[in-house]
Amino acid sequence: MDSSQHENRIPWAAVAESAQYEDCLIGNREGLVQLRDAIDSAISNGEAQLPAMITDMMKILVLDSPSNPESVPPKRGWRDAIALLTCGLTIFVVLLLLVFGILYLRKQ
Repeated sequence: MDSSQHENRIPWAAVAESAQYEDCLIGNREGLVQLRDAIDSAISNGEAQLPAMITDMMKILVLDSPSNPESVPPKRGWRDAIALLTCGLTIFVVLLLLVFGILYLRKQ
């Protein structure tokens, strides 16, 4: 077995930093399988240690709420939809009145 085949067998996984794989988790099959197993273990036990050779991360934790609430987008509900619809209708009516007002003044 040559060194390139051996390197492909060393498990690894990482968060991609290149534009080609933006917003991707990448790795070889062995690394991703070990990462999956660690995620399954964290789901069952609340946390799991990651082998150092897989990724830069040390462990996986299960949290009930985000440690940084600002990183989670707010949930949009029906109240937000009604508020946006009301704002949109208000702007439409104001613009409509403005246009009719200008047309009325031009006729005089």
